Amino acid sequence: MDGARIAFENLKPVLELKDPELATSLEEKFAALQAELTQHARGDGFVYYDELAPEQVQKLAALVDALGEPLSNLTAAVVL
Repeated sequence: MDGARIAFENLKPVLELKDPELATSLEEKFAALQAELTQHARGDGFVYYDELAPEQVQKLAALVDALGEPLSNLTAAVVL
């Protein structure tokens, strides 16, 4: 997710001009995922996957999935 976030941040100024709704949607979805990840922080990293409850894994998976479609539209929105 870090790579996708970095790509988005680099393209965000162009995306805000070409598709501000997509830019806002991605910003909100990345923020929601980061907020959830922060709850599982430990030191400089995060708790191990096998330490998460099934509900926590499902929530993280749903947040990652929610980024899938808007991220797939990022390149087309910037290039067109």
